[in-house]
Amino acid sequence: VANFWQGNFPALNTEEDGFLLTAPVGSYPPNDYGLYDMAGNVWEWCSDYYNENSYVYDKILGVCINPKGPEMAYDSGEPFAKKRVLRGGSFLCNDSYCSGI
Repeated sequence: VANFWQGNFPALNTEEDGFLLTAPVGSYPPNDYGLYDMAGNVWEWCSDYYNENSYVYDKILGVCINPKGPEMAYDSGEPFAKKRVLRGGSFLCNDSYCSGI
């Protein structure tokens, strides 16, 4: 259970979870590990560059060389954008807008 957009994104948030925007910390029960707020509500902005091939390279090499992430950003859809990793989802996520891997 987490805080995600309900309704027609981005025009209408039906607030089915009781929150129009972000939810206060601890509004939902913990996950199976006892951790709260690990998905939804707000994105975690990371300093890691986004590289769509990062996991492929790690698998080929058989070891994670740089645990901080790739040394350069790459997204074939926007090859010149220096994208960073966002984790956890956001209350702005909706099936029509966000997807998880």
